[in-house]
Amino acid sequence: MQWGTTGDIPVQGDYDGDGKTDLVVVRPSSGVWYMLETETNYGYRSVTGPALGSADWPVPADYNKDGRTDGSRGQSCDVAILLIR
Repeated sequence: MQWGTTGDIPVQGDYDGDGKTDLVVVRPSSGVWYMLETETNYGYRSVTGPALGSADWPVPADYNKDGRTDGSRGQSCDVAILLIR
């Protein structure tokens, strides 16, 4: 199965909190996170955050300990957190 396009970055995680890994890619040029979530039988949704610059990278993790992966981006020495809900 193909998900995303050339230049997209895969960002694994459990974004819907059902205990299963969701298929997610972030498009650096637009800052859009495209998601196929297992909880909705791979229903599609997207969330727009800031575009990723050349020094940015996605850093997904469960930062607020709610059982869901939060989308975020890192930049050089600091991390700006973009929560996906």
